[in-house]
Amino acid sequence: MDALEALVSIRPEKVHVTLAPLAVENAFVGRIDEEIFKGATDHLQLTTDAGARLAAVVANASALGETLHAGDRVYGAVHADDIVVLPSDALATVKDSGGEE
Repeated sequence: MDALEALVSIRPEKVHVTLAPLAVENAFVGRIDEEIFKGATDHLQLTTDAGARLAAVVANASALGETLHAGDRVYGAVHADDIVVLPSDALATVKDSGGEE
């Protein structure tokens, strides 16, 4: 059976990222590839174990909170309401332009 492909859009601030495993729907395991400090927030580039690349925006924690850094193995999740499946012609356009999926 052929794998189905879809192009989805997820706002980076809707991606929940933590160091502890999550027992929720739409959860994933991955690694932080890049961490960019932006004052009150960090912008993270993630790669899931399945190979998907995601952007996430997380609040900078206090010294008492969980801190996330490049290279960390992380657990994440996205609520189903925060996933937008784009029309099939959008996937074809991305492929034709040589862009990322």
